[in-house]
Amino acid sequence: MAKIRNVSGEDRFVPSLSRLVMDGQVIEVDPEQVYAFTQSAIWEAVDKAAQTADLEAEADYQARLAEAEGITPDPEPEPEPVAEATDNTPQEG
Repeated sequence: MAKIRNVSGEDRFVPSLSRLVMDGQVIEVDPEQVYAFTQSAIWEAVDKAAQTADLEAEADYQARLAEAEGITPDPEPEPEPVAEATDNTPQEG
């Protein structure tokens, strides 16, 4: 289980849990549910399991979003060719 804390400053009823979560209260949720509690102004990941689950879910979400929008990562830009040094002094003719 992953632990998250209500940091909103007020008690919150959480429909998905069918319960009231008091301000400052730490609750345990299934790691697969952690992403539903990503509003950082309301919830805080308390333990490593919650933090890891949140990061993995965010990475998965961003990948699926990019895929749905047809976005591919930008390729690395080609380096600019280095111009050869030239002697710009006028030549006498």
